[in-house]
Amino acid sequence: MKIIDVDQWNRRTQYYNFIQYTNPVFSVCSNIDVTYLVKFCKEKNQSFFSAFLYVVTKCVNDVEEMRLRIMDDKIVLYDVVHPGYVVICEDDELRTCVTSADNDYLTFYSATRKDLERTKLYKPEAYNERNDNDVYYVSCLPWIKFNSVMNPYNFSDKEQTSIPRVTWGKYYMNADRFEINIDISAHHALVDGTHIAKVIKNIEETISTMSFIGGRGNEG
Repeated sequence: MKIIDVDQWNRRTQYYNFIQYTNPVFSVCSNIDVTYLVKFCKEKNQSFFSAFLYVVTKCVNDVEEMRLRIMDDKIVLYDVVHPGYVVICEDDELRTCVTSADNDYLTFYSATRKDLERTKLYKPEAYNERNDNDVYYVSCLPWIKFNSVMNPYNFSDKEQTSIPRVTWGKYYMNADRFEINIDISAHHALVDGTHIAKVIKNIEETISTMSFIGGRGNEG
């Protein structure tokens, strides 16, 4: 983690502008072709959620601006950020879980499956026990496809507001392809639309090549 000198930062103009906004958050929603990932998960009998979470986490971390946070009224850049996601338990109880990011797909995939089961068995004292800001928030709505999402924010809390939110719905057929809608929201003092566009493009390219498993030739 390092502290950014705002006055020497190339984004200082945008930062000083948007940090004054009462609602500084914007979001971008896009649909992504996930055909190769869906087929891979079906053939390997793996969870699409965990596989897609790996891809999203990798691509979020590849864009530096998505790792910027506000902490103690300073701008900090984390070396890596981890997905904090919602787990639905019995009686529709919502709990939160954080899995450590890992470059290795199988290591990360295994960790998510264990963390999900642990979270269902262990009831935390608070809805969100982890107070560190080296996360990004994830929600999944696997029952519907959507055109946009509005996430809850407490705009009086700059630190929490600076944490990006990523939401996706169910994958669905469009002609002969599987697609999914994904919404990414971020603090405009730290992130621009171009940066979210990079994340989305990276997700598309990672899935189209399946590079994290050595390419599509190894998907079956």
